[in-house]
This record gives sequence, C-alpha cells and structure tokens, in this order.
Amino acid sequence: MKLKTLLCVIGTLLSILSTEAQEMRPLQIGDTVPDLLLHNVVNYRDATVKISDFKDKLLILDFWATWCTSCIEHFSFMDSMEVKYHDKIAIFGIGYEPYEKIRQFFYTKKGIDGKPYKLPSTTGDSLLTAYFPHRTVPHVVWIKQNGTIGAITSGNDLTESNILHMVQGETLQVRTKKDVDVRRPLHLATDFAYSDSLLGYSILYKAHDPGPSMVNMTRKIGRRAIGKVLTNHSLLDMYRLLAYPIFLSKGQKLGSRQIFVSMPDSEAGKLKELYCFDIVVPSEQENSLNRYAITELNRLTGFKTSITKYRARCLVLKAKPNAKLYASSGKDRISRLWFDGMETYMRGYPLQMLTDRLNELPTVTIPVVDDTGTKDKVDIILSGSNELVDIRRDLSKYGLSLVEEERVIDALVITKDKGNP
Repeated sequence: MKLKTLLCVIGTLLSILSTEAQEMRPLQIGDTVPDLLLHNVVNYRDATVKISDFKDKLLILDFWATWCTSCIEHFSFMDSMEVKYHDKIAIFGIGYEPYEKIRQFFYTKKGIDGKPYKLPSTTGDSLLTAYFPHRTVPHVVWIKQNGTIGAITSGNDLTESNILHMVQGETLQVRTKKDVDVRRPLHLATDFAYSDSLLGYSILYKAHDPGPSMVNMTRKIGRRAIGKVLTNHSLLDMYRLLAYPIFLSKGQKLGSRQIFVSMPDSEAGKLKELYCFDIVVPSEQENSLNRYAITELNRLTGFKTSITKYRARCLVLKAKPNAKLYASSGKDRISRLWFDGMETYMRGYPLQMLTDRLNELPTVTIPVVDDTGTKDKVDIILSGSNELVDIRRDLSKYGLSLVEEERVIDALVITKDKGNP
C-alpha cells in the first residue's frame, strides 16, 4: 500500500515537472502568453505588474539594454506613442540588467527634448527572456488584445503605422526577427570554433524568405575585429555600410547623394537584389577590414566599387558677407533636424551637422557640401519644411545660401568590372 502511494506521489511530481517544462518552452507567433507576474519594475506606478493588467490593449514588449544605443533612440518615440494612444496600447521595456543600473539610467538619461524617458521597464529579467529567447536587442514582441502573440520583430519595425495596423487587428507585413549568432559562421556546423587555423573566408548568397533578420554586425574575438556579417541587405546597401566607416575616419558622413552608379539600368538593377554576406579577413588585414570586404564583394559580384574623388553637381552652403551666424548659447547640445513640417533646429553644433542632414532629405537630389569656412558651434532655427525653396528662404535669414555648383567630392563610385561580364 505504501509503495502504491509512493508511486502515485512520484507520478504526480513528474506530471507537474513535465507541465512546467512545457509551459517554459519558447513562445511563437499565435501562442497565448501566460499571465506572468513581473517584479522589480521601474518607471511605473507599481513595483510589480501582470500581463493581464493590459487586457484589451496592444502590449508591446521591448527587450533592451542600457548599452544599446539603437534601443535608446526609440525611447522618445515610444513615449510619444504611449501618450497618443494611451487607451489602445501599452509599451513595456524588458531589461535583463540589475535593478539599480536600470533605475540609475532612467534617473540620469534624457531624450533630445531634455525630458526624462517615461518608458516603464522590468529589471533583472530572465523569465520573459526564457519565453522569448534572442541574441540581439532591440527585440520586440507584439501581444494582441486577446493575449496572443501577433508578431516578433526588430526595433526598425516599431513604427506608428505598424502600431495602428496591429491595434486594428491586422497582420503585420514584416519579417519575423530571427537572430544570427555572429560568433559563428552562418553556414558551418554549430560546433565550429574560431582558431588560429582559420585564415579567412567569405560567403555570399541570395537572401531567401524566411531568412535571417537584417543584420550589420562586426565579428570579434576579444577586442579584435576579424570580420563582418551582413544579412538581407541589397548589394548597394552592403557597399554603403562597408564604406561608411571609411568616410567617418575622414571626418565625413556617407549619404546616398555621395554614391554614384555608372552602368546600364539592366546591370544597376542587380544592386537592389538582397544578399547575405559573411567574411572573416586574414589577420594582417584587420586594420583595413572594410576596404578588404569591399574588394572581396567586388570579386564575388563582378562590380567595381571604389572610394575616390568625383566631380559632381552639388548644392554648396555658403556664408554671405552679412552672415548672421550666432555662436551657440553654450547650453546642452540639441539636434532636431527632422524637417517634418514642425520647427526644425539645432543648438551647439557646427554647420556640418546641417549639411549632413540635408544630404539625407528625399527632396534634395544632389550632394550638399559646406563651404562656409566655419567650424564654430552655432544655433539655427528653421521652419521645418523639406522643400528646397523653403530651406533656402530659411537659411537666407542667417546670411546663408545654397548655390548649385560643380565640385570635386569624396564619393563611392560603383561601375561594372569589364573583366567580369
């Protein structure tokens, strides 16, 4: 009788353990999220919160870290979405770092508007990470009003448009985030380890769906940069991403207006196709990693890409003799060069910041260069219109002008290698 009772107890315990193991499995799109109790919450009215507290709202879980700049760049946007759609959505940060570190972050850091971030966040998380395992942040989980998972995305997909689609019960037309383990080659066995016997390699293949998320990461061993991983990018974007740090080392930024493609449209169209590129360079090439990667990408694709001097029509920013450039007031630096129809301004930055931003505007179709001759930090306020005629009018108030001239600039030039038909 005692043996029978003991067997029953053991059976019950095994059943409970089995159930718990099943409950802790990673969750997928369509699964129902358990009503979890989250502890050590900061920036919120209570120190604990349950998933069910947000019933009938779209709940967005944003996994982040205090060292992740791309995570933090979204905080002001998320705060504004919470205010705008407070009755429809709730956004919660999920932090794995200790309570005091995250609490101190929110106490000391502020957005570009000078205001503290309002995003509530868990601290010391391991529970939600077990349900939603990932390797990179931001990692965003969208939980629908009925408690099921609607999407798992990267931070780039956290947009107002996608929020509204999800609130309205629509399916997001985005790629499900699938992390890449950048410590290992993309297609070698998982037990492969880097060693001195690995001299270098490169892999290029056309992207497929479903495939890995869009990634631009540097492979490292300790502090040594040994390679690059680029997944689901167009060839044109790969060249841009590889060339960008080279321009940055010269004190310049590489914008789309400084990229020139010289070949027939039938060939140029191939630059828009999506690929995955994985490269580890020989140790003697570590200091020129990006240049080496560009050369290797040229070899694999048949394109010829170079960073060179190029003569092009440009918009040249000039200071008139009556220029009224006001030295910065000395307060905290702020940049809101959004050109979104609302007041656009910068404070405490040189004019190079303005020309860099103008080079990104879709309404500006040729490169913008700074020829004012000043490196001083200035304060400028513009109307916010992105139309060139309005920008010129705004700048004229400061004695500045944008004049179209032919200039020789540093550029990324892509042609077809005649030796690779």
